[in-house]
Amino acid sequence: MEACEPNKWVRVTKNVSNNDWFFAGIPAGRRVMPQILVLEALAQAAGVLCHFSGLTAGMSRLIIFFAGIENGRFGGDARPGDKIIFECVLKRAMRGVVKLKGNAAVNDKAIVETELTAVIRDMADASKS
Repeated sequence: MEACEPNKWVRVTKNVSNNDWFFAGIPAGRRVMPQILVLEALAQAAGVLCHFSGLTAGMSRLIIFFAGIENGRFGGDARPGDKIIFECVLKRAMRGVVKLKGNAAVNDKAIVETELTAVIRDMADASKS
């Protein structure tokens, strides 16, 4: 995590390396980080924002579901040596459902832009019923 303003936004970085597991068996000149993994990393950045915003406070067995993607745009690529900057902005949070706007960029060029929906639940509540 590079920077965060709870209840507003978070900025997280990932340095793409030739040693990343998803490059195993791929020739050096053809290595591109799969965009679904870029999207997953963006969802994880959203989870970081939820945590530091206090949306998970008081939960003993926390689980955050990646529940939806809307208006997704997939642009450029992330290659070994690139630094991906993930930014998530909290749009709304109510009753454990969180709406966020996310952006992943390499060299100031967006490679993924989307709106995310996350659902936060305490699994301890589920085991009581």
